[in-house]
Amino acid sequence: MTKDDLLKFCTPGKVRLYPHSDGVNTYCSNGILAIRVAEAIKGAYTCLPNESPIPAMLEKHTDGHGNYEYVSLPFIPRPKNCRHCNGTGIRHDCTECNGVVIFPPDEDDEFCSKCGGTGMASNTADSIEVNCRCCDGTGEMPNHAVRMPNGQWMARRYLALIATLPNVTVSTRPVPDDSQYHALHFIFDGGEAICMPLNP
Repeated sequence: MTKDDLLKFCTPGKVRLYPHSDGVNTYCSNGILAIRVAEAIKGAYTCLPNESPIPAMLEKHTDGHGNYEYVSLPFIPRPKNCRHCNGTGIRHDCTECNGVVIFPPDEDDEFCSKCGGTGMASNTADSIEVNCRCCDGTGEMPNHAVRMPNGQWMARRYLALIATLPNVTVSTRPVPDDSQYHALHFIFDGGEAICMPLNP
């Protein structure tokens, strides 16, 4: 596995931009899922011991999974297009208000005169092209869900991303009685991953 293989599990343009290594393992996260690869990947950002929060997060969310069977991933349906960008992943923001929708605090204030308060340009030639905020530029409907073997629901786009890992399987551990949900745990050749499910 290379640094480039792991970049897709990071968040472009944000603080979780790069995979990082403590010299033994390499970690990456996008805030919803986290990955640990059991080797120091060349080119990963070097972090100090205990600098990354991911090892503690993995330990917390993987406790108790070892007593349960790991099975193949469920069927992953084709993605549905994001209705905000029609599956393009691109949004055309108004050049006057930069796509910021501000609701007037009182009757005397007015919406943006160019877009009428929608934040979006009606003419793509006179717009600012940005990643769609609803789907993070993926073009995929963000709340398209897949039922996991333990009964929890997971966002299809994150499951499809995890499915790219080699020989990946998922824990069948049921949700504890004292919790609404817990992170789903995955193991793959050379590492492990967790992903937060959708709220029940």
